Amino acid sequence: MFDKDKSIFFDNLSKVEVNPETTTAIRALQNRNFKPQWPVGHKMDYGLRMEMYADEKIHEIKYELQVERLENTVENFTCFAIDRMGPVYINEIEPDLLADQLAYKVSTAFYPMNVVLDAQGTVLEIQNISDIKRRWQTVKTEINQTFEGPILDEYMHRMEKNIEDPFVLNLAFKDQDWFLNVFFLPIYRNYHIEDEPASALYFPILPFRNTGYSSSFVLNPHLNDLGMIEINVSGKMEADETENYAGNYSSRYLLHPHNKQIWMIKSMYTFESAMDQKYVKLDVFCLKDDGQELDFSFEHTAKKITSSGLAIANKRSEKKSFWKSIFG
Repeated sequence: MFDKDKSIFFDNLSKVEVNPETTTAIRALQNRNFKPQWPVGHKMDYGLRMEMYADEKIHEIKYELQVERLENTVENFTCFAIDRMGPVYINEIEPDLLADQLAYKVSTAFYPMNVVLDAQGTVLEIQNISDIKRRWQTVKTEINQTFEGPILDEYMHRMEKNIEDPFVLNLAFKDQDWFLNVFFLPIYRNYHIEDEPASALYFPILPFRNTGYSSSFVLNPHLNDLGMIEINVSGKMEADETENYAGNYSSRYLLHPHNKQIWMIKSMYTFESAMDQKYVKLDVFCLKDDGQELDFSFEHTAKKITSSGLAIANKRSEKKSFWKSIFG
C-alpha cells in the first residue's frame, strides 16, 4: 500500500493563504518535508521552448500547455493532467513539412494526458490510456483522409502497435517526452541528508537507457534576488574507458516562495560520441496561475531585478520584464 506520509504532494488542500512574511518562505527551505502545495483542481499554464542541435542542424520548438492537479488514485498516488494548448511552432512557424504535420496530428490523440507520479515525484505511468486509444481512432480516420503513401502506411502501422500496447506507450512517453522528464524531476526531496549518493538520471537526449547522468541537487538556502526558491541540478555521464561518449547537463529551477510550485526551468543537456554530437536547451516558464496573471512581487519581495536592473513596474509589464531578465 502506498505510504501517504511519503507522498510528494500534499493531499486534499484548499486554496493556500500566502503569508506575506519573508521569514515564512525562508523557514520553508529549512523544512525537512520540502513539498509543493498544489490543491486539487489548481491549474498552471506554461510555455515551453526547446532548441535542439543534431546532425549539424538547429531546430526550435515552442508550445504552451496546462498542468492541473487531479484527485489522487485509489492507491493514493498523485495525479496531474497535462493538456497542450494551441499550435506547436517549429522554427517559428506551424508545421509545414508533411512529416511534421503528420507527427503533430498524431500527437493530438495524446492530450489531455493524465500522469501518475511515484513517491519521488517522477512519472510512474499514464493513467488515461483508454482515452488515448479512443481519440486515436478519430485521429487515425482524419489522417487517412488527409495523407497517403507507403511511408504513411508503415508509420501508421508502427504507431498503431505502440498505442495498443500500454507497456510500450508508457515506456515511450517516459523515455521520449522532454516535458515529463524535466518538469517531474525529483526536486522535492530532503535537502538535509548529508552525503546523499548522486542520482543517475535519464533524459531523452541519450541514445540508450542503461546509463544516465550522475546528478546532484543543490537547494539555495536563501531566496534568490527575484524572491524565489532556487534549485540547481547538474550531472555528467560516468562512462568507463571502454565507452567512447560523454555528456553533461545543468538545470535551474525557480519555485514560488510560498507554495513551491515551479515557475521557471532553464536547462541544457549535451551528449557526444565518436559519431554524434548534440545538445538540447529547454526552457519552461509559467504564463498564468490558475487563470490569473502572475504576481511577481509575491506580495512582499523587492520589485527590482538586481541582475539586470529591470524594474517590475506594473502587471502589464511584469511578465515581459521578468522573463526577459531570465531568458535574455
